Amino acid sequence: MRQRNIKDLDKRIEQNSAFLVREPRDLRGRWHEVFGNGNPIYLEIGSGKGRYIMTRAQAEPDRNFIACEGREAVGLRILEKTQEAGLPNVRAVLCYMDDCREFFEKGELDGIYLNFSDPWPKGRHAKRRLTYGRNLEAMMDVLKPGAAIEFKTDNDRLFEFSMEEIASEGCEILEMTRDLHGDASEFESKKYITEYESKFLSSGKNINYVKFRRTGTMIFARENGRAIPREDKIFSISNRAKAMIQEVGKENVINGTIGALMDDEGGLIVLDSVKEVFASLDAEDYAPYAPIRGIPEFREAVKKAAFGSYEPKGFTEVCATPGGTGAVRNTVANYSSPGEKVLVADWFWAPYKTVCQELGRELATFSFIDEEGGLNVEDLRRKVFEILESQDGLVVILNTPAHNPTGYSITVEEWRKVRDVFSELPEGKLVTLLVDAAYIDFAGDEEEVRDFLPVLEEMPENVLPIMGYSASKTFTMYGMRCGAMICLAKTAGIADEFRRVTEVSSRASWSNCNRAPQTIIARIFADPKLKEKVDRERAEYRDMLLRRGKTFEAGARNAGLEILPFDAGFFVSIPMPNADEVAQELEKQGIFLVPLAKGLRVSVAAVPEKDLKTLPEKIKACMDSLAKQRGDNR
Repeated sequence: MRQRNIKDLDKRIEQNSAFLVREPRDLRGRWHEVFGNGNPIYLEIGSGKGRYIMTRAQAEPDRNFIACEGREAVGLRILEKTQEAGLPNVRAVLCYMDDCREFFEKGELDGIYLNFSDPWPKGRHAKRRLTYGRNLEAMMDVLKPGAAIEFKTDNDRLFEFSMEEIASEGCEILEMTRDLHGDASEFESKKYITEYESKFLSSGKNINYVKFRRTGTMIFARENGRAIPREDKIFSISNRAKAMIQEVGKENVINGTIGALMDDEGGLIVLDSVKEVFASLDAEDYAPYAPIRGIPEFREAVKKAAFGSYEPKGFTEVCATPGGTGAVRNTVANYSSPGEKVLVADWFWAPYKTVCQELGRELATFSFIDEEGGLNVEDLRRKVFEILESQDGLVVILNTPAHNPTGYSITVEEWRKVRDVFSELPEGKLVTLLVDAAYIDFAGDEEEVRDFLPVLEEMPENVLPIMGYSASKTFTMYGMRCGAMICLAKTAGIADEFRRVTEVSSRASWSNCNRAPQTIIARIFADPKLKEKVDRERAEYRDMLLRRGKTFEAGARNAGLEILPFDAGFFVSIPMPNADEVAQELEKQGIFLVPLAKGLRVSVAAVPEKDLKTLPEKIKACMDSLAKQRGDNR
């Protein structure tokens, strides 16, 4: 809103200053003295002309309210209204509150309202949004334990961004709707309307609303900028599915949350050939400590597993990791600095953010899929160059083939375009490119899915490709946590540097990895007949997985359900703005899926093919039903 020039503004503010707080920072920790009572204190940031806060203050005289408005010409109306009404439980602050912790002590507030905040639509201004992660952290720091933030907006894109930030901060959502005044729910926030809200209602515009709170505060532990949820989101949903199975039977429940390959009876699939090798191990094969970087036989075998028949031309080094997660962790730890950004697609595996928070990095995203249904190379380019304006190096993580959570595989032609983007990097800028290939051996023909590997070695000298490989998935040894990170360096010096830094990081975190799976993989690659048996058995399950994915894809097409482009892998994703709402409704029908910031994730690896035929229709029906309810209740 444009701020109008008001004649004699300072004079009019002075004339209506009975409830004005002139030096709010000086009152940090002493706001109860201002009100002269011990009643709970609520803050509205961006109060506009004050309609919302005034209405609440009149209806709730046993609560104290602080109206914060940075635009003095607008805030004048709050002062005039408050003085005219003589409300003793309202105070006004005419300044921008960039960091609440400068104004309030930890735990001083009982609630915060954010109504129709500036959306700051340009991506480079995201940090200015009130619902940006660090801003939310500051607000939650000054709230009492269990106190909530309420957020309203007409801007759908801002709401989607905010829901992603709220989820990333590990907050508990108490109330949420995409249509506050059309929703049948009796949310208290319906009673109190802002000036903006009144205009939007008259035009029929939906109002997005969410009420959320921090899940808990630390007693001895330190949060250190991390989101610490009470429980893992995916495991929590899966546990609810298991509980319903116990109650109504597994034939009445679809558990599409599990990121592991399951048979049609719901049992975990483990390759028989791998089980046979495991059963043959002697104590010396698993009991001794393995070397930090892995046993030598494993390091050679895992390069063959990761590269297939391709033989790299450059210098390669291997470091064993506990699954693919370890490769992500060690790459971020060694090839970025605290405070720097790490770039991933906007559809991403949630632990990427967890790793970044744990290491004091910030996760940035680019738009993954373009309008033609392919990799959005142009947005990747934009974000790479934007970030490198403020930092000298950048870690980029590309999860392919069979991307989690969409199932999309980057094509060779798209890889060449990525190479061309990096070839344009300014002099002195470095990029570490982590190819998270966790699902490569379930993505299709084992040689064809590796046809992008030569392009990695065509990258310019200021790009270091690293391949993250999950042996846990390839050899169905999930709980044994076995993986590797493999560099494709252009010089022996860079490869040696990789060896040294990853060894130090491993020693400082997990020390060394499980010896047993390393021995199993080494034995498989040392015995051609055994390897052929393993490959043949895995191929059967890979074909089953591909059939499942294509079955869901066909069902979605028939049901008119939009999904993101799918090629192969464990997961399919459905874009939608109200994933949490849809997921909650589906759970009532015995369907358990994972809501993400931008949609729903379905694990086709865990759902029988017969259920995948009808699942898209059920999801679409649920979405349509919720949309109809919003329309009927308007």
